[in-house]
Amino acid sequence: MADTCIFCGKEIKFWQADSLTCGDVPQPVCGKCADKYVDLPQHQRARLALETGRARDPEGLQSYLDRRAEKLEQEARRRDRQEKTLVCCGQRMVRVEEVSFLSRVSLFQTYTSNMIMFRCDCCGQVKFFDASFLYYTPHQEDAPVLSQVPETEEPEELVTCPMCGKEHSPLIGCPRCALRGGQEKRTTYAPKKKQDKQPPWEK
Repeated sequence: MADTCIFCGKEIKFWQADSLTCGDVPQPVCGKCADKYVDLPQHQRARLALETGRARDPEGLQSYLDRRAEKLEQEARRRDRQEKTLVCCGQRMVRVEEVSFLSRVSLFQTYTSNMIMFRCDCCGQVKFFDASFLYYTPHQEDAPVLSQVPETEEPEELVTCPMCGKEHSPLIGCPRCALRGGQEKRTTYAPKKKQDKQPPWEK
């Protein structure tokens, strides 16, 4: 039995079969949709797959999205706490370039290789942070993605025959005129009636 593309819903021929990982779950897709969505992050592909209702293992996809949402929430709380600790004398502390002299101390070498210093311009207080806690990678924002509707081919634009006024495909000639032309050329041959020849003495 042929697979169905989870995005466009079209049947996948065996020579068109492809696969995309959506939320850690491989999903069957056609070649066209594979090219279209290969650059999207996994969480966006997982969300689209769930919206179509054709995704394999929807529970696994939803679990992936829930775990990701929880991780993002924890990261947001961490950043919020971090920003609060960098406030001194009613203003944000100023960052000083990375300092490595403290990292040479055996006490710190176990935990970090580089530290970042922040200083308050009002009172001179300084704070040190492990660089790895500040160099986080921003999560990619969810870009707007078109909702998935099965693609339909656009209707072919017809042309009007100048002879009979009937619309027809531009790829062929007018079928009505072709039919008429064939009928006009057709000739009907009726069998000739036999004339009975009378003998000469009956004339």
